[in-house]
Amino acid sequence: MHISGSGPVDRLPQFLSLVRAELTGLTALTIILKLYREFYISRAKVNILCDNQGMLKKCEHIPFHRLRFHHEKNVDLLLSHRQFSSNVPVTYSWGRGHADKVPWDSIEDLQYQQLSWDEIYNIWVDKMANVEWSTGCPSSTSPGVTPAEKWAVYAIYPEYHKIVGNLSTCLLDVLGYEQTARYIFQNHNFSAAKLKHVNTSSLESFLRQQKIFR
Repeated sequence: MHISGSGPVDRLPQFLSLVRAELTGLTALTIILKLYREFYISRAKVNILCDNQGMLKKCEHIPFHRLRFHHEKNVDLLLSHRQFSSNVPVTYSWGRGHADKVPWDSIEDLQYQQLSWDEIYNIWVDKMANVEWSTGCPSSTSPGVTPAEKWAVYAIYPEYHKIVGNLSTCLLDVLGYEQTARYIFQNHNFSAAKLKHVNTSSLESFLRQQKIFR
């Protein structure tokens, strides 16, 4: 027997990340497990499998007592995950991702590739995620402050939303946007229409490599 599902990720689409999506699913899973244990008075142990090793390490060791941690990305979800998993005996294990070497259509096809069940589950979840992504799963742009959080910061650019990325980086982006746009328009004779044809993602990658005073 298996239970599967999907849901929205609370972030503006242009700021969506794979880690944010994975943490959202992981947090939802721990809420379900906590409710299950309370309703059935269960003592079952839980093992969470994921192919993102870095995220699992963060979930296992959350330095919530350090102020610097609260400036990093996805703190709201990490704190919520910690809150709901505090009374659940959870262990974490890493599984190798993208282990399918040839095309497949069913679970039986994956078994013929001599994959472990952990690898098969991981591949199946990846397929579900791709389907949801291609169908445009909705996202919530202005999530509220979760019970596990002590505070949250909201921004009004590009629209009203809760900052869930790195706090310092997001504040610089918000506070510097209008001045940067004005500088580009005036000093380089650019219009908003011309800016639409600029490879802004590559430009952003280049600019982030520069020292802050530049």
